[in-house]
Amino acid sequence: MAATIGLGTGMSLAGIVISTMAPALIGGNGWSPADFAMVGTLGLFSSMALPFVGRLADVLGVRWTALIGMIALPLSYLAYSMMDGSIQVYIGIFVAQSIICMTTTATVYGRLAVQYIKESRGLALAIVASGPALFGLVVGPWLNGLVEAQGWRSGYQALAMFAIVSGVITFLLIPPDQHGTAEAKPPKRKAREDYPMIFRNSAFWLLAGAMLLCNLPQTILQAQLKMLMLENGVDGLAVGKMLTAASLGMLTGRIITGLAVDRFNPYKVAFIT
Repeated sequence: MAATIGLGTGMSLAGIVISTMAPALIGGNGWSPADFAMVGTLGLFSSMALPFVGRLADVLGVRWTALIGMIALPLSYLAYSMMDGSIQVYIGIFVAQSIICMTTTATVYGRLAVQYIKESRGLALAIVASGPALFGLVVGPWLNGLVEAQGWRSGYQALAMFAIVSGVITFLLIPPDQHGTAEAKPPKRKAREDYPMIFRNSAFWLLAGAMLLCNLPQTILQAQLKMLMLENGVDGLAVGKMLTAASLGMLTGRIITGLAVDRFNPYKVAFIT
């Protein structure tokens, strides 16, 4: 429950937030769609922070690593709400958020499912990974309506309050690491020994390449989805419905895949999907 809520309300909502805010930010601040699209691609650099976030979780455990993002995320939303209209300021906040708030992603929260659940681990991971889709079903239409009615500043302020409440709930739900079935203990080796060991592993590069190819289209498209639909004559209400449909599809696919991984050869499941 902690992992599902934490992942669903953390940085994984960025795609929905960016897509929903894009028209209001562009129209209200006089930015060009091309400039805004370039800002979205900067989020890809956040992937460079993940190896350090993962190491931090090895040392501190899930609870304290996630707390960093729980504090930073609402602060970043408040910072967005106080922007002066400069796209350079937006870029600065966006890059900082994309790096620091990686501590609220699956790299950290996925550890809870692996750490505490032995049976039906595939389904457990699927439920955790469905967090963004579950909350996207609610947050997407709600935020879309709020921004259209009251503007992007009110939208970011509401997101800040939402992040505070969900962060507190998640933090309280995360069990202390020492009570886990596989305790989070400080690594026995130093980082300079661990990183070379990982990079020499051929399976690591295969998995890294697969994850890149699977996530790259979604990352780029999701941030521009609302802009694309509005430019093709889709109204705001219909956009909300389409974002909901996308979340339902994502939710269904992840649950089916999680159940399949528990019952069949995971290599074959990955190949088929």
